[in-house]
Amino acid sequence: MPTTSRLARTHHLVLALVLVLAFGPAGCSSDGDSGGTEPTIDTTAPNPVTDLLVLPGNGEVSLSWTNPYDSDLAGVRIRRATVAAPTDTTGEVVYEGLATSYVDRTVANDTEYYYGVFAYDAAGNVSSGVTRTCTPHVGAPVTFADANLEQPLLRGAGAEREVASRRHRIGRPGRSDPAAVAG
Repeated sequence: MPTTSRLARTHHLVLALVLVLAFGPAGCSSDGDSGGTEPTIDTTAPNPVTDLLVLPGNGEVSLSWTNPYDSDLAGVRIRRATVAAPTDTTGEVVYEGLATSYVDRTVANDTEYYYGVFAYDAAGNVSSGVTRTCTPHVGAPVTFADANLEQPLLRGAGAEREVASRRHRIGRPGRSDPAAVAG
């Protein structure tokens, strides 16, 4: 007799499991409403990078930017083209990662390059890009350290004008040596 009651209990458990799988737990409807929260799908792109600075050098182009503060930022993708500004799907990918600077050493002097910098998240959403053009040239390479754009003494009245003046001088023929840039 103990075998029959054990068999009956097993039968009831199997039947209950089938009912739960087919109709959900007791008190829930079976019309497709899960009764809970549907998983959300991320369709929001991260904010674009800011402060994009592109400097020419001899056979190289240096790029520097500030990554957005989005909590789901997965990386930044830099695309390069020679005909028009790249989009998030056109142009050659020359960098992908979370850094805030990159030196492209695969360029030829006296060729105009278009760069697009795009932030992306883990869901595949891509920000609107920030684009710049740059033409590397023969001469001493200009680096961010040479540009001295973050000099701590630049405070107060006229500091913004001085930084703009330094940025304007960078890369001009005859002005790419550190003394000319920092002066």
